[in-house]
Amino acid sequence: AGGDITVRGTGGQSLRGGNYGVAFYSGSTLATTGSGSVRIEGTGGTGGNNNYGVYFAPSGSGVTVEDGALEILGTGGLGGNTSRGVALDGAKCFSTSTGLMSVIGVGGGGAGTSGNSGIIVKNTVMSGDSGNITLAGTSGAGMRAITGGPPRARTSTRCHPPGRARRRRSCPSCR
Repeated sequence: AGGDITVRGTGGQSLRGGNYGVAFYSGSTLATTGSGSVRIEGTGGTGGNNNYGVYFAPSGSGVTVEDGALEILGTGGLGGNTSRGVALDGAKCFSTSTGLMSVIGVGGGGAGTSGNSGIIVKNTVMSGDSGNITLAGTSGAGMRAITGGPPRARTSTRCHPPGRARRRRSCPSCR
């Protein structure tokens, strides 16, 4: 049996931006075994641009759970442009057995800003053996924000291991 892991963070107030609530860099990983769950909660800070709630930098960072749930919850901060709730850029999120996986993001920003997506996914692999994968995004302020839109090009989102043909209505790649 594995233990639960919870990571919570709130971004700072630098006028230069980059006030991430929780950020993963350089291939960093979180893993739990058995029925242990992973919950990541982040709220972006204020000031400048790029105040993400949860950010997986393009470095192959990831999270692995066995039978427990994987939850990623992010709220973009206030400030300039691109205050995203959750940004998965090159992330590897795996549920190796029956665990559920959910990513919930709410974009931030102030009036007149843009790019405040609830969730942005690119160059990312999300894989679950038999558990459901849920992505739920709500855009923040700004005319070009994305409201729970489909993953961007070059994204692989799978709800089943390679080679196992199975169609599910809840899986975006199986529809």
